[in-house]
Amino acid sequence: MITTAVVPAAGSGRRMGNRAKPLLDIGGIPIVIHTLKALLGSGKIDNALIVCREAEMSLYRRLLVKHGFGSVGITAGGAERQSSVFNGLKQLRGATKRVLIHDAVRPFIDNAMLDRVIEPLSRYAGVVAGVPLKDTVKEVAADGEILSTPPREYLWAVQTPQAFDFKTIYESHELARQDNYSGTDDAVLLERREIPVLMVQGSYENIKLTTAEDILLAEMLLKMRNADCKLQAT
Repeated sequence: MITTAVVPAAGSGRRMGNRAKPLLDIGGIPIVIHTLKALLGSGKIDNALIVCREAEMSLYRRLLVKHGFGSVGITAGGAERQSSVFNGLKQLRGATKRVLIHDAVRPFIDNAMLDRVIEPLSRYAGVVAGVPLKDTVKEVAADGEILSTPPREYLWAVQTPQAFDFKTIYESHELARQDNYSGTDDAVLLERREIPVLMVQGSYENIKLTTAEDILLAEMLLKMRNADCKLQAT
């Protein structure tokens, strides 16, 4: 069964001085290339589609060819992430049965995590990666007054990858567009239709690179992983 990755990369990069975050380097290689290596090098993803800003499409094409990913598709994104993902899904109609949506700026995924989100698709229409919260969370009013303290054991921080039956996620995006509904991730578009979504273990290393501090942390994680690989090879 064909599984395609949609890789949203059309963010404005305001927190990075308006620079396209997926094109920034870690370890001398653009973040998006690290992400594609993890996805397509896993043997679990058949192909990928990058959704980027229209003005950057030619730049991405050159970059993909340079790094051996010339077969990866590219399409233009929308005004915000949800419309960008939907633009990508529209390009895939009739071409895939399952879709994995994964942020271009989360390069530290691994094969085990991909297995955990893909395998349950035989039983669920949606599966998302996440991690249990370590900190206590407070619900706070506009004036700063604490309203409640939700039980932490039931709270998870949501990540990508998020994997879906293609027909279900496409219809969910289409309905959200018709209803002018905007969600903070793709899974919520199934939740609002009362379609069960499974949460599986992600990783605390599966960080989203959004600030300059994140880039520094990513460099450290990359060095640690490379050192581990060298130790295992000896």
